[in-house]
Amino acid sequence: MTVRYALRSLRRQALVSTLVVITIGLGVGTATAVYSLVDALLLRPFPYPDPDRLVRMQCSQTEGANETMGASLPDLEDWRREQRTLTALAAYGQFDNNLTDGGVTQSIKMTFTTPELFALLGADPILGRTFTQDEDREGGDVRQLVLGYELWRSHFGGDRNVLGRTVRLRGDAYTVIGVMPAGFRYPDRSDVWAPLMARYASYTFPFWRARGARMHEVIGRLAPGVSVAQARADFERIAASLAETFPDTNGTITAGAITLREAESGKLRPYLLLMMGASLCVLLIAVVNVASLLLARAAAREHDVAVHSALGAGRGQIALRMLTECLLLASAGGILGTALALAAIPRIPRFLPDHLPAWIRFEPDPGVLLFAVVISLLCGALFSLAPVMRLARADLHPRLKDGARGSASAGVRALSTLVAVEVGFALLLLVLAGLLLRSFDQLQRIDAGLDTAGILAVRTSRFISGKSQAELAPIYSSDHRGFESRFAELPGVTAVGGSYFVPLGDGRAQRQTALLSVRGQDQKDLSRQLPAIAVLVTPSFFETLGIPLLDGRFFTEAEGPATPSVVIVSKTAAETLWPGRNPIGQQVRWGTEAEGGGWSTVAGVVGDTRWSAFETGQNLEIYFCARQFGTLAITFFLRTNGNPAALIPEVRRIVAELSPETAVVYARPYQDIIEESTWQPRVWSIVLSAFAMLAAALAAIGLYGVLNYLVAQRTQEIGIRLALGAQSGAIVLLVLRQGMLWAGAGGAAGLALAIAGGRLVQPLLHGVGPLDLPTYVTVVAGILGVCFVACLLPAWRASRVDPNVALRRE
Repeated sequence: MTVRYALRSLRRQALVSTLVVITIGLGVGTATAVYSLVDALLLRPFPYPDPDRLVRMQCSQTEGANETMGASLPDLEDWRREQRTLTALAAYGQFDNNLTDGGVTQSIKMTFTTPELFALLGADPILGRTFTQDEDREGGDVRQLVLGYELWRSHFGGDRNVLGRTVRLRGDAYTVIGVMPAGFRYPDRSDVWAPLMARYASYTFPFWRARGARMHEVIGRLAPGVSVAQARADFERIAASLAETFPDTNGTITAGAITLREAESGKLRPYLLLMMGASLCVLLIAVVNVASLLLARAAAREHDVAVHSALGAGRGQIALRMLTECLLLASAGGILGTALALAAIPRIPRFLPDHLPAWIRFEPDPGVLLFAVVISLLCGALFSLAPVMRLARADLHPRLKDGARGSASAGVRALSTLVAVEVGFALLLLVLAGLLLRSFDQLQRIDAGLDTAGILAVRTSRFISGKSQAELAPIYSSDHRGFESRFAELPGVTAVGGSYFVPLGDGRAQRQTALLSVRGQDQKDLSRQLPAIAVLVTPSFFETLGIPLLDGRFFTEAEGPATPSVVIVSKTAAETLWPGRNPIGQQVRWGTEAEGGGWSTVAGVVGDTRWSAFETGQNLEIYFCARQFGTLAITFFLRTNGNPAALIPEVRRIVAELSPETAVVYARPYQDIIEESTWQPRVWSIVLSAFAMLAAALAAIGLYGVLNYLVAQRTQEIGIRLALGAQSGAIVLLVLRQGMLWAGAGGAAGLALAIAGGRLVQPLLHGVGPLDLPTYVTVVAGILGVCFVACLLPAWRASRVDPNVALRRE
């Protein structure tokens, strides 16, 4: 009976009911969609046994750069021998590769790993086996290959006789020994796994064995009863011991442990928590908006309620009817919001990079649906409080005398408070969104020391087995010369250069540290492992990217494997290594002699370049000539006077024609790579801005609705004022003043919240402070302007009241 009455009541006021359902639907849909993202990235357990016991070990500098690094093979062996807190350790590295089988070549992700990885993650093959410790050793039978389930199904047709089959990876023959189960693709959408030593089977230069070659990711499983803090302390102890034993390579290196969850999603956490908080703010504004609508509706219905009371209905019965109406509205809004969220969740990956871990699934699960149900019911309970509490305090008997008209001042104080709350939270979100947008704008404006416009980036890779470094250098150099020559002939191409690392797009460059030695200086003065970046580049690299020459000369085509080694250093490197001296002709060595480092003569000085938009300081840059050393992987930069993407088919054709063994890892406009490297601040600032604008719109609608209600309630008073000679302009000002006072009060409270909230998001800001004055001024002016516009129509309607009609209504 109560439900039927509530449905009839809601149908009688269909417009208000529809507005309530849409408002709650938007709030619930927004919060549920964001919660699904938080659930997928932060809450949902990894698909491994006891995932909370998995940790990642990493190195970092005790001074200077704050970038984390992996482990070198010598450090890894010491960790295994000395650690007391883990049951197992596994090291790995992942690379793009080309798999050739039956004349068909496919680009894949290949992981070189130690055998412990599979057991550590509780993954057993569905066919065959994984490799053994004896196979993963220098001189062992390292050409063993384990296939991922997805590749096995797509490339090999799910053939159960695939074991023992030989496939080629960049010219090397591997024997398939196993197939992993569906869904196992650790670490990052891996297609195949091979022994770690297979990576170095053809390396004849010793750098990969060096203690300073920290290029392996390491994970482990905590021993029973051991906490992450204990593991961290254990590895800090080992690092301190290694620093004493090997001061040249480990003197400023510490080690630690973090949970695998923190390693995979730690950088996302602050953004996700901010988005969750913002979505809940939007939901709260929606609830407050609905509460103000229902409070005004309750005031207008007081006569009907008084009649029911006079006919014997108790306050409890009337309150139950109101609560039922609110819960019905909340349920309908929840259904709408859930539908919106279910439609949005599958589209979330479009806004995220494609290199997130493979086990992350953006799909609703029971937890997400339960969240939607709970917040929908909670919303109903919250926005029912205002009308029910008003009923509990109201004196209903005078309403029988007043007829249908409610009190002119009924609920004004409560309504004004609700409006102020909406405006305050909207201003908070607008300020936070403004700070993130300003921060992203500053990232875009950073002087990176190069010109990125109109450039196509082409990453190529070729692995050649069975040759020494001395034999490889001329082969790779010849390949690179041929590519550059043919690329330069393409229509619209004005310059071509190459580099191993990609400025503004390659975080790996920042993770390098090595012992820099300067001939003629006391080695102890340079015993710190400086945050220096060593990059192999082709002679035309600097001119192609617009990096200026400050002193000396660029590399030339005369440089080669047989000529003396020369380097070009950045301005900061020159000032740091040779303060007050001319660096031209000085000699520097990257790494130790045991690591294969040799002395190189400085030939030139160029401007500083940023290798990441998030650099907090300027790194030292040491450029080596790729013509002298060769490199199996390189990124070519093609400067064009047209659309870079239009050249991609021709570029791929040229590579396939000149060197079929060379893989094109990617061919993309350089600007796309830079944008991808800053995807987090870009995406989250846009999302937060959308939330903030939705919040501002809801606040404006709420203010408009409350003022409309107030004007309707005060029609007689306004008519009397006009009858006594008040001008229409005065009535407009009266209503505007009332609305702007509410908005001003909410804005003041929101400003205080924004100042506190700005400090919370300070770690996410780049080049902008949490109290950025232009942001605050713009937002305050904007929200007050929106509120002013929301007040105009009710004010205009008030000024158009006919005094005669208003008085006759009484």
